[in-house]
Amino acid sequence: MKGPVISRRKAMAGMAGAGGALGASFGPVLAQDSLAGGRTPTLLLIDARQTDPATLAMVEQLYPAQRYEVLGQEPVRAWRDGLEAAVRKAGATHVIGRWDTVYVLSMLGREASLRMSIRQLGHSTFCLTLSTKA
Repeated sequence: MKGPVISRRKAMAGMAGAGGALGASFGPVLAQDSLAGGRTPTLLLIDARQTDPATLAMVEQLYPAQRYEVLGQEPVRAWRDGLEAAVRKAGATHVIGRWDTVYVLSMLGREASLRMSIRQLGHSTFCLTLSTKA
């Protein structure tokens, strides 16, 4: 007799829930690690399409007392218009957004030789972390 069959969708939903729980415990450390070294505080950007109350509440849990800026324009234009320089100056940047925005910025970061990681925070919300190489 076969055990219960778990669909890929249910497995991914379970992983997102586990990732959210882990992110809530490690998020504040990520947001404050550059403050301890005396560097510029971590830059936190939120995609303008992700400014619903639920997402903002999740960001507040992950990065308490962290100021954020809304990324309102098209990500490639923002990158070319000075976002890359701001990311390099900050040393570490967290971008909260939909998959398409996070993916485009991750490829621009890779092109600029920045270290990057992506993790899923919710159903359609992802966090991209860009940092300069040590």
